[in-house]
Amino acid sequence: MTGDLPEFGHYPLPPELSPRGRRRTGGVSSPRVRRPHRLLTIVAGTLSVLVLATSAFAYGYYEKLNGNIHRVKVFGYVAEKDRPTKAKDGAENILLVGSDTREGLTPAELAEANTTGDGGGLNTDTIMLLHISSDNQVTIVGFPRDSFVPIPGHGTFKINSAFADGEAEQKGGGPAKLTQTVENLSGVHIDHYMQVNFVQFIAISNAIGGVEVCIANDGKGAHDNFSGIDLPEGLSTIKGAQALAYVRQRHGLPRGDLDRIGRQQRFITAMIKKVKTVRDPTTFNALLQKVTSSLTVDQGLSGRALIDLANRLKDVDLNAVRFETIPVANINASTKVGGQNVSYVQLDTAKLPAFFAPIANDQGDTASASPSASGSASKPAAPTVPPGSVSVKVLNGRGVSGAAGTASTALTKDGFVVAGSGNAARTSKTTISYSPAQAAAAATLASVVPGATLVQDAALGSTVTLTLGTDGITVTTTAAGTPTPTPTDTTPPVTAANNNCGV
Repeated sequence: MTGDLPEFGHYPLPPELSPRGRRRTGGVSSPRVRRPHRLLTIVAGTLSVLVLATSAFAYGYYEKLNGNIHRVKVFGYVAEKDRPTKAKDGAENILLVGSDTREGLTPAELAEANTTGDGGGLNTDTIMLLHISSDNQVTIVGFPRDSFVPIPGHGTFKINSAFADGEAEQKGGGPAKLTQTVENLSGVHIDHYMQVNFVQFIAISNAIGGVEVCIANDGKGAHDNFSGIDLPEGLSTIKGAQALAYVRQRHGLPRGDLDRIGRQQRFITAMIKKVKTVRDPTTFNALLQKVTSSLTVDQGLSGRALIDLANRLKDVDLNAVRFETIPVANINASTKVGGQNVSYVQLDTAKLPAFFAPIANDQGDTASASPSASGSASKPAAPTVPPGSVSVKVLNGRGVSGAAGTASTALTKDGFVVAGSGNAARTSKTTISYSPAQAAAAATLASVVPGATLVQDAALGSTVTLTLGTDGITVTTTAAGTPTPTPTDTTPPVTAANNNCGV
């Protein structure tokens, strides 16, 4: 066993794996190695592949398969008091990541993935948040990889660079930095982390024998030289390089990153359906080997924890697996960074608090949190007042000279009324404090300070207080002009039961 999980060998075998658990059926004893139950396993892929996984590992594979999994430190760098509040008991949030790295790939592997050795760096190609509610409803939220967000300690840039920024700070720091970035943006407490890269994704799709997808594109099919996809209109069974191309294509899709997220969600749906049909023990064995040897997870996901998670998810109904995409204001935004034009996806920050509230608080379909006691974190209502009616006091808890002045200038450009600025005790978390009567004003301010923690304080008056922390969260200037909004999708919720054809 590796040093990643020294305590694993001391776990007692779970009942379903114990040899004493063999039963006799019809007078004939069961074989010594039990056939695994239905496989429904979580796999994060270059496409963020999610499959809700096996209910039990066969006896004898328990330690072997657990030893295949690579574990990294993700949590512990940020104090718990500076993280979002953990959801109520029974809810879990897992960050699923597809790595863009080409490190260690052979020329043959690069050719199969239709890429080169210098194109990926350490960026993340896919980011999804898997939420399992306390009553076993599943929500999967996709993040466009070019979303412009605050990255702690590195200013505001595309979210897929957070991993590389963490690795630049210290070797192995990528998962932690990306997780912190998502937590700050969403206000959701992340419990676990899962990651897989290009070649691992190809291996998993091959092991399962491919999945069936459907292209609906006015008879044109799907063809793109950048990703290498080459599929006709209608149904196709894909695996290996074509499966990777299907989930990676962005060029040529009408909505770019948003359509790619749709592809990823349809592939997840297809994978879940395919896994539920697998009965051959040899296929199960190959898939178990590929899945476990492909995964990088946080240290808290022990073999026992993975089995507990699998047992919980094995009977989830397809109608209970819901797909969402983080609210977007403009898919074709651009700005100058270091004198260079940078294209990015602008998130609709005004909608983020209400969008993530059900996940952060695990409160079903209710988007607004109930009133909280003074000093406790809460989510105010969606913005209902203009910036010109919001009075803001800015405090510098960052310890960097001029931070409050810079934020005040940006807020003034955004139309807010700055009622003063000053210094505060150094703090790691950027907060927006407000009285209950100023909930709408706080939400309007939060729309231009994405990732700030909202704190209700009954002692405050009509002025909302913005306290800047060392987490790098900054004010986003919108005065340059109103972005062209992305058309609102009014179709019914997308679930694993109704997610079929698409571009």
